[in-house]
Amino acid sequence: MHFYPPANESPLVEIARLPCTDDAALHRVIALSDRLHKHVVLTRSDDGGHLGTLLLLVALYQANAMLEDGCFPHEVDGVLKKKFNFQVGIFELEDFIGLDVMAAARANLPAGRLPARRVFNVADDLVAADLVGRKRGEGWYRYKGKMASSPQSGGGDPHPASTDPDGDVDDEEKALAASLVRVNIGSIPAAARGGRSDDAPDNVALPFKPKRMSSTSAWNPIEWHLSNLLPGGEWQTLLATHSMSTVHNRGVEKRILSMSRRKGFQRRYISEEEIIDRILLPMINEAARWLGEGMVECASDVDCVSVYVLGFPGWKGGLLYYADEVLGIDKILERMKIMRLALGKDVFPEPCAVLLEMKQQKLSFARRFNGGQKA
Repeated sequence: MHFYPPANESPLVEIARLPCTDDAALHRVIALSDRLHKHVVLTRSDDGGHLGTLLLLVALYQANAMLEDGCFPHEVDGVLKKKFNFQVGIFELEDFIGLDVMAAARANLPAGRLPARRVFNVADDLVAADLVGRKRGEGWYRYKGKMASSPQSGGGDPHPASTDPDGDVDDEEKALAASLVRVNIGSIPAAARGGRSDDAPDNVALPFKPKRMSSTSAWNPIEWHLSNLLPGGEWQTLLATHSMSTVHNRGVEKRILSMSRRKGFQRRYISEEEIIDRILLPMINEAARWLGEGMVECASDVDCVSVYVLGFPGWKGGLLYYADEVLGIDKILERMKIMRLALGKDVFPEPCAVLLEMKQQKLSFARRFNGGQKA
């Protein structure tokens, strides 16, 4: 059962069924997800991997390769958000999840799942320096606002506004004020503690606006049950990291330039079209592989994951809907062939067998994978 961040807000949960998973256990987990008002994406995994994580990793591989070739993180993210309308940039998303978390996910990948060239040098250096994203105040970007204390940092903001030339004290104070919420657990009625209620608890201010998943759910049960874990009768300060303000990180750019120089790469201009293709095409290819292997049943499940996990623009229908209705299998394969010839076999993946079969049979994702039934 895999919750995607932010777990309190995301309407989706991925349930990965292992070969040893019992039917009764699976049904109980699905029922629990329903009680939490989460939409379930059911996948099958032999190694415990998750669809959303793997799609993100193949995109991050290309994003990190583009850092070596000539881009900076804000340039990749800017194209994805402003040109293609992603809700969040890919490096921003990794900062939110944690570079250390994604490094652990990479380490657990089966051999051969990513291209051969090693491209995560800068990311690994940041993890080694404990600059793993928002939770430490710095990753691909820097973040202003008071951080929760940690054994490594000892608490406090690692980048105070008074010494930040790019900062704005007024804006920082507003962001910090918005992120601080006090919850008086002792004021929650005893009856509400004992069971589920369809009404919002009295005298509780949450650090985020609960999402309505249906007309009958007025509050987020994950937020509610987590709040019950806090000591009764005490005021607790909750920090919402997503309300922290983002600051350009010149230090990361220096690391990237140094890494390109060490590897002997001649940095070049990378067009907006290439950035979008190098992010989208490998994700489409990996999604097709999962569908072909029966790891996920429906193309629509991939679309849900792409929108609610990866920030793909929902108004474009999702990753595979976009592949069907805008790109088409022929164009996808043609662009992948061009990218592979231009970048090399050790950087860009080859089209999977499923895409080649779909081209031969003139099928779309919607026709080939519709509720698990082959058209």
